[in-house]
Amino acid sequence: MKSRHAAALALVGWFLMVPPNKKDDAPLSEWFVSHSYGSAQACQIAQNKSRDQATAKQKTYDEMTDKQRRDLEHNQQALDQELTDSEKFDAAFHSACIASDDPRLKEK
Repeated sequence: MKSRHAAALALVGWFLMVPPNKKDDAPLSEWFVSHSYGSAQACQIAQNKSRDQATAKQKTYDEMTDKQRRDLEHNQQALDQELTDSEKFDAAFHSACIASDDPRLKEK
């Protein structure tokens, strides 16, 4: 491999991206960058960690009693946190690791 090709490869980063409104079929140019990483492996590790955390949080919610859920609904701060967690859950499972030089990011 020529040195200029190696340098070009070294400049490629990776984005953990989330589609708009859970629309996986939206063009990548419309997706949002959640985080950026220096390698595909680092991106995939972060994506898996995010999914694991979301799954654990969902399991906690699923195991709540009806009374705990009702109490949660009457506690605005806790309810706001649950909504935020729900958005993170959706983002975690609809996210994708995309190379920063992927030509689909420039499509319109």
